[in-house]
Formats: sequence, structure tokens, C-alpha cells
Amino acid sequence: MTDLHATARGDHLVDIWHGRCRLCRYNTRPLMEEIQGHRPYLHPVSTLGGTVVTEEKHFDHEWHNGISMTCPWLSGYNFWGGPTYVRGEGYQRLDNLGQQRQTAIAKVSAGDGQLAWRQSLAWLTPDREEPLLTEERILTVGDADPDTGSWALDFDIALLNAGNAGLLFGSPTTEGRDMAGYGGVFWRGPLAMLHGTVRTAEGKGGDDQMGVRSPWLAYTAMHAHTGRTATLVFLDHPENVRFPLRWFVRTQPFPLASFAFAFDEYLPLDPGRTLQRRHRILVCDGEPPADRIEAWYAQWLGRT
Repeated sequence: MTDLHATARGDHLVDIWHGRCRLCRYNTRPLMEEIQGHRPYLHPVSTLGGTVVTEEKHFDHEWHNGISMTCPWLSGYNFWGGPTYVRGEGYQRLDNLGQQRQTAIAKVSAGDGQLAWRQSLAWLTPDREEPLLTEERILTVGDADPDTGSWALDFDIALLNAGNAGLLFGSPTTEGRDMAGYGGVFWRGPLAMLHGTVRTAEGKGGDDQMGVRSPWLAYTAMHAHTGRTATLVFLDHPENVRFPLRWFVRTQPFPLASFAFAFDEYLPLDPGRTLQRRHRILVCDGEPPADRIEAWYAQWLGRT
């Protein structure tokens, strides 16, 4: 796709364009306050038609930033930002906030109509210089299709336990809060996309789709500022542990969805072992029908 190109500012900002439309900006080394959960994120993210579908540092939850990969509870540390849920005590401000520090980033070769970057990250806790995890991430943008008004964002993630002790991935639900299993690759939408429709392979609704197991989830809403309908389609890969995962999704008080791989059960990672995850997010104008979503899913898996 010759219309796809990128511009960069040093090694900390990458803008990806389709023609004159900026599809997304990747903030690889953002300047953030500690409470915001220091990590790379994508914002703004837009449809091919120019509708912005992400939020950044909103006052309601200033640690919700665009699209990112994160974890609210990792062996007691919080890489999400904000307060930590403590069993029996509720949310508490603790000195346990970690950060993801970029150690390298480089553009890599990708398929036709795709752009990709390999990024190395160290997951650091407040009390140690050696990382808890090291991450190799490939972020790919591509498959822009003006006919369907869609483009794809891929996360290919490898998390290595770099320490000498086992780690546990968890969530507020593993710590006692019901139906709060957020974590993993995470999308925060703008308030202009409140009260959207949520579809999965199991059905259609709204917040009642919270915790549903499904290979995919789609969030559709009419954007209050533009009057245009936009959809984000989230695809989980069969090779991921705990496939199909339980989705964390909300349509209010803010739009949010995440690939919650430790929704209500700890996920252990032994020293020297690697957790690998593959996810795709399709950013779409309009509301693609379920059969098109299923076709996109099969195409991503190489089944067509």
C-alpha cells in the first residue's frame, strides 16, 4: 500500500500516515508523571476517515492513555498507574508503581502494505535497577483498506522473566474486586464514544459483555463530536495462553476494552521463561457486520 508511510522525531515519536490522514502516533518514550503509569502508548489513533478513537490523560483516569500494553498487578507491582487494589482495603495509593523503559527501537521489514517497529523495553520497579521483565515488542501498522474503511494494528509481544523468582500476573479481580479483570493490551476511548454497542462471537449488548469468553470483541459507537460511527475490533490469537480470553469492556462511565489474560486467575511466569502474546486491533469507519469480522479473523490466521 504505497499510501502508507511514517515520519519520526528522534526515537520517541513515530507518526504513521495513510496519504494525508494520520492513522496513529506512537509515543515510545512519553514524558509522564509517575501516577500515570510510565509506558509507551498510541494516541491519537484515527480511522481512515479521520475520526479519533482514543483518549489521553483525561481527568477521570489520567493513567488511561490511548492504546498500550500494561498490567495493574504483577507480583504486587502496578504498571497500570493510579491506585492499586488491595484485598479488603479497596484502592490504595502505594509506592509500587513501575515503568516500562525503552532500551531500543528500530524499524524492521514487514509485508506489503505494512510498517513495523521492533521495540525493546525494560519493566522496572521503584526499588530496583534490574528489570522485572524484559520485553521484545513488534508493533505493525498496515492492511489499510479504503473499501472497508479499516486498517490493522498488531501487537506481537514476548515478555521474559528476567529475575530469579517466579512472577504472577493478576488484576484487581484476582485481588478480590469482582469483574475488574483489566490488563494486557488496553484501549481507552474518548468520552465522545460513550454508550457504544459491544459484539462478541457469543452475542451483542453493552456492559453485559464484560467477562465473556470470545475469540474477538467489537466496540461500535457514534462519535458525539463528528456524528460518524466508528468501530474497534479486537482479535485474540489461538496460540495465546488462555485462548479465548475473558474480555474486560465498558461502555460507561468511559469506553474501554482490554485483552485481559489474567482476568480472574493468576498467570505464573517462571524465571527465564517467556510469555508470548499476539493481538490485532482493527480500526474501522462504520459498523462492519459480524460475517466481515469473522472473515478478517480468518484472514489474520491465514485460513483463507
